[in-house]
Amino acid sequence: MSHPRSLPKRQLTAVQESRIEELRDTHRLEGSSQSELISKLRSQLATAESTLAAKAADSASLAKLKDDLSKAQTTAKEEEEKRTKAISLLKTVRMKLVKVEKEKEGIEKDRAEERAERSSAREEVERIKAEKEREVNSLRKGFERELASVKERAEKDLAAKKAAWELEMITTKVREWPRSSLHAH
Repeated sequence: MSHPRSLPKRQLTAVQESRIEELRDTHRLEGSSQSELISKLRSQLATAESTLAAKAADSASLAKLKDDLSKAQTTAKEEEEKRTKAISLLKTVRMKLVKVEKEKEGIEKDRAEERAERSSAREEVERIKAEKEREVNSLRKGFERELASVKERAEKDLAAKKAAWELEMITTKVREWPRSSLHAH
């Protein structure tokens, strides 16, 4: 292409106009392209800002979630410790309860044995009482028989002695009587 200064004025104008038109077209295309690029960049910027805001919100949310998780873990740990203590306490209480139940069963067993022994002792005492009563009754009856027998013998003996005495008295009087009657005469 030749330089615009070397062309005549008229041609220069047409060339200039053509060039100016070309520049305008180029400028329009560039402007349009830049507008599209600006629009596209603005859209990308808005998307990036939106994404950044979402990421920031997500980051804040994530930080809050981490904090909540930490608190929940602490609470869970505390609850686990409480549960462990409660279980330990329940085991201790259960062991004591089992021990008390065994002691109670032992006491009940001892009481039952004691009642059985008392009952057995009462029965033995009653049996011995009854046996002694039978012995006493037997001895009493034997004593009464013996007493009756002794009394009867004593009465017989007394009766025999009385009879003998009376006989002796009669015999003595009879013996003395003739003497006294002899002396009286």
